[in-house]
Amino acid sequence: MKTKLLLVLRILLWLLPVSILGSAILAEGYFRQKEELAIARSSLLEGDLERAAGIYSRLIGSFWVGDETLAGEAIVQCLRDEPVSQAAPLVGEALRSFPGNLLLIQSYQNREFSACLRLAELLTASEPEGLAELFKASALIELNRFDEATEAWTAVSTSRRESWFGERLRSVRLRLGDSTRTFVYDRRGTPLGIVNSEGSFEPDAAIELSLLQSKPVERALKAEAGDGIRLSLDLDLTRAAQDALSGYRGTIVMLEPETGEVLAAVSDTRSLQRESFPAFEQLREPASISKLITTTASLRAGLDPDAEIARMSCSGAERYHGGVLYCAYRAGPLGGLDRAMAVSCNIAFANLGVRIGRSSLLSELRRFGFDREGSDSFEFGRVEGAVRNDRELADLSIGLEATSITPLHAALIAATFANGGRMPEPRVIHASDGRLGLSPSVLEAGEGREVINSEMAAIGVGSMEAVTRFGGTGYNLAPAGFDFAMKTGTASDGRTGYHTNYIGFFPVSDPKVAFCVRVTHQRTSSRVRRASVKVMRELFQSLDELLKSRTF
Repeated sequence: MKTKLLLVLRILLWLLPVSILGSAILAEGYFRQKEELAIARSSLLEGDLERAAGIYSRLIGSFWVGDETLAGEAIVQCLRDEPVSQAAPLVGEALRSFPGNLLLIQSYQNREFSACLRLAELLTASEPEGLAELFKASALIELNRFDEATEAWTAVSTSRRESWFGERLRSVRLRLGDSTRTFVYDRRGTPLGIVNSEGSFEPDAAIELSLLQSKPVERALKAEAGDGIRLSLDLDLTRAAQDALSGYRGTIVMLEPETGEVLAAVSDTRSLQRESFPAFEQLREPASISKLITTTASLRAGLDPDAEIARMSCSGAERYHGGVLYCAYRAGPLGGLDRAMAVSCNIAFANLGVRIGRSSLLSELRRFGFDREGSDSFEFGRVEGAVRNDRELADLSIGLEATSITPLHAALIAATFANGGRMPEPRVIHASDGRLGLSPSVLEAGEGREVINSEMAAIGVGSMEAVTRFGGTGYNLAPAGFDFAMKTGTASDGRTGYHTNYIGFFPVSDPKVAFCVRVTHQRTSSRVRRASVKVMRELFQSLDELLKSRTF
């Protein structure tokens, strides 16, 4: 008996290391396959189908990860638009181990609607109350299979229908019977309306038509018509601009400095009645925002504007050949460029203009787009009339009498400084999209053109920041901590009274928005400044709140 027991013990002791080694080998194989599956899953989510397919082909028939491999192979086949090799219910059950909803979202956003439909059909087998039915109906709409989409909609649960995604799908379905040509969204995907089969834009009931009365937008919609389109307009920024302008005549334009996309372009109702679209067409004297251009002209001519102005003193008036030029007040010793820009001293920049001469100043203005041929949609500024003496050259240097500019062009000048010297090309279309507005394909922005070098731009930005500090004409316009740079300008004419052009951008550290705020039709310079200050404060307050609550 003892002999048999000892024999059994010896056998067990002999088998123990073999068992341990075998278990270790099996465990290593198991964990290696799990690691490979994790790599394959990441590859799927990153869109690397070839790498994922290679891993799944090696693991087919695996004892431990067979179901996961089967699901992964099915997903690859769906994304490749190939026939799925296994029974759908089994594959759908196996998909539980995958981030199925994430794959649905990814394929839909990439506008791979056939793949999205196939994934949705697989997922509904294992998750009948999930998002898959919504994606199935949505993909069918994008694929022009409207009857099937209606049938799929009936399978969507009540709770899913009441979600924001369900509401979007419902509204699009309802409008498909109206011979809709294009669904129109704002830059962030908010529904704005449709373009019907006759090419007319029909806004949604919740959208004020005044926000979209844009001839360039209408033309762009006709030219770019497809299933869906995203305008460059940001509805949040547009409403903030409209609210800030409430009660005053004028126009506000905001755009993205890097791409030139017009984020907001609003005008008061009376101006819209008198002019087709003031934001892009209304020409008024630029006034003191031209001092930025005079500064870069002096730099290009080899002068140091800071040193030149440091030797000047403002007495409130200066005589030039041809007449006298006045300042708003006697500023005394100017100290340099930043203070002269901050207090907007006319004499300082008139002196710079006279010093560099008419030819240099006109060349610089044209570099910044004056007299540039516009388009059916956009107007650029103009140089108007002859400059016959130093007094008229002084006016040209400070943006009076001889030049005019549109609000859009003025915002582009601000964008040029924000952009390190490159002026973007303006545009009003952000992306092509699907009918539901959830799969944007962003249009490539143009390169723009270099107007000034980065050193010139930095000097200009520094002087614009001085405008916002204590003593500057832009001081105390924004909430504490709002990071912006700007330049103010005030002018008048005999027909429309006084107007302002306030241009700038924010944040200075990473510019997201360049702007021009124009207030018009005021009887005196003090009234137009008070109105402009009120508009700017309201606008900056709204923009500050938006900066804290969302990304631009």
